[in-house]
Amino acid sequence: MPRSPALGYTFVTLAALLWSTLGIFGRLLYARGATALTVATSRPLLAALILLVAIGATRPRLLRVRPRDLGFFAGYGLISVAVFYYTWFYAVEKTGVTTAVLLLYTAPAYVAVFSAIFFREPMTRVKWLALALAIGGSVLVSGAYDPAALRLNGPGVAAALIAGLTYALYSVFGRLAGVRFSPWTTLFYTFAFGAVFLFAVWLPTSPGQAAVIFRAWPLVLAAAIFPTIASYSLYLFGLSMVETSKASITANLEPVAAVFLARVILGERVAGPELAGAALVLGGVLAIQVTDLLAVDRGRSKRGTGEEGVSP
Repeated sequence: MPRSPALGYTFVTLAALLWSTLGIFGRLLYARGATALTVATSRPLLAALILLVAIGATRPRLLRVRPRDLGFFAGYGLISVAVFYYTWFYAVEKTGVTTAVLLLYTAPAYVAVFSAIFFREPMTRVKWLALALAIGGSVLVSGAYDPAALRLNGPGVAAALIAGLTYALYSVFGRLAGVRFSPWTTLFYTFAFGAVFLFAVWLPTSPGQAAVIFRAWPLVLAAAIFPTIASYSLYLFGLSMVETSKASITANLEPVAAVFLARVILGERVAGPELAGAALVLGGVLAIQVTDLLAVDRGRSKRGTGEEGVSP
């Protein structure tokens, strides 16, 4: 696959749009009696089973990894699937959606720091601007501009901060995995280990929930395919083409898309500050993408004129 930044940004944008549908699937499943833990567990569990069958039937060699690699995938699945999903839903339960979303979408700041340390990605002025716009816009989109919407429950806030950190680490792990493994290998093992850890918590604490899953299987299947397999695979492919921090900033389109999906599908009202927040996020994403793509074009022009070694 070509290493095109434009294609990479397209993949990450599509991933964010697919992630934004998770709230809709969640509400539909909750209405049918599913708990938050059931939704969190069924997604990676079914996704891993689907990937096992699909990869085993088409490219079984991608399932072969060295025993020592299993430790990496176990850590990836534990931190960025099991701990993330669990702390996220716990935070929503204890603090409400607004506070949880506000703290979760500080993740690009974590990613920027980790990327500068581990991957030597430079923190340019444009990146700082895009980061500020994306996070500031997410604050408005989440409704956190209204103090009455915030619930500062101690354990819930702690869980939301952990969720933001583990969400950010998904990008870091994904970049590391992309050096050695196919995205499909990474997806299968990450979901498989994450599902094992979540299932160990879900099984003894969720009596009667298996019946809910069977009754709502079309929704569970759709949630495993679209905002799980499809979104994460697109994101991993995008990570192979753009900087980790820039991909994370672009992924902050998710809450913007979620707000408008709620408006279109559920008929929820979108307030003026939320529209302003959406504009800020879009501005940050466009700033980072346009600057990056223009730099690529300038590089191509220099190569075409033999000016690679000329300093600006």
